[in-house]
Amino acid sequence: MPRRPSIRRPMLGGLAAAALLLASCGDDDTAETATDDTAAPVVDETSEPGEETESDAATTGACELLPEAEVVDAFGEPAEVVHEEGSGASLEMCEWRFATDEDGMGLPPTLQLVLMGPDDYESRTRGGEGLYEEVPDLGDDARWAYSGSEQTGFMAQLLVLDGDRAMHLNAAALDLPDEAAARDRFVSLAEGALAGG
Repeated sequence: MPRRPSIRRPMLGGLAAAALLLASCGDDDTAETATDDTAAPVVDETSEPGEETESDAATTGACELLPEAEVVDAFGEPAEVVHEEGSGASLEMCEWRFATDEDGMGLPPTLQLVLMGPDDYESRTRGGEGLYEEVPDLGDDARWAYSGSEQTGFMAQLLVLDGDRAMHLNAAALDLPDEAAARDRFVSLAEGALAGG
């Protein structure tokens, strides 16, 4: 407890001394209670040894959930991680760039996985009735969007909500002329990421 400044007026000095005398006469329980604030933090012992806690789960990065080998296998083209936002960022993200020619607009083919919460998922899908179509049997809710051409390359997005977590897979300038095949690849990657998380 911080030390109080002394009160120099005679009358108040007597009252302060009386108050201190009464405080010193308190029982042991009072004294013990006063020291509780300085005790060590309580350790949560409800989880089993080796069990992943919520804080541990939050450190599982996007690049760990979707390994480079799985990206290469899904698209059949060499790829490498070129950008990563870790757990310190507002949204965790991993970006892969494919070792293929740039599209007609000069954009390198890329794939991103962004991890987010339900609120971000809601904000990204809100008002997208004409843009997204629902994907059944994937998480609690999933949305798919696809556009592009042979000249500019194709863009595809898959957003998935699963409990208190969500993800956004999006690709730009990839050679994905078959929408059904592209969607199957994205769904497969999302299922692997959900299982890994």
